[in-house]
Amino acid sequence: MTGDPARAAQGVAGDERLARVEAVVTPIRAIDGWATVEIERAVLAVAGASGETNAADDPLLGARCRRVSLEDGGEIVLLEPITEGRLAASLARYGEGLAARYLVAEPGAFDRLRLAGWMLSAETDGPFGPERLVLEGPRWGPHLLVVDSPPTPPATGYHPDA
Repeated sequence: MTGDPARAAQGVAGDERLARVEAVVTPIRAIDGWATVEIERAVLAVAGASGETNAADDPLLGARCRRVSLEDGGEIVLLEPITEGRLAASLARYGEGLAARYLVAEPGAFDRLRLAGWMLSAETDGPFGPERLVLEGPRWGPHLLVVDSPPTPPATGYHPDA
């Protein structure tokens, strides 16, 4: 993969919005999104990749997505532009590299963010489920997306071996 990973990582991790949003949503996990102009080449270039799966497109970024599992148990999502949207703007401005972070949060994250005064996009389905983009910040990124986990169904008390 090309680009300056250290600069790109600083762009996402060093974004002061990240800490403020994380304090509100308390993410279960965070997954970085790597912008690329050729997703197949990027898959081959990911060091420590142990598997890959296609994922739903991300309409908020205008991206085709490929989730890549890493040997260390982590995960990254590769993002290739399919529109002249936010991801294309990121690539034009910064080149290939980390351009987004997905925060998978507990149920109710969208409501908590709105109550805390954050401006969010409309809800759409992305590579990790229902998501919204934090709209504060430049159109070319880094992009911060919050994924609202579905609520866990209540236990019924039924056990098949009982």
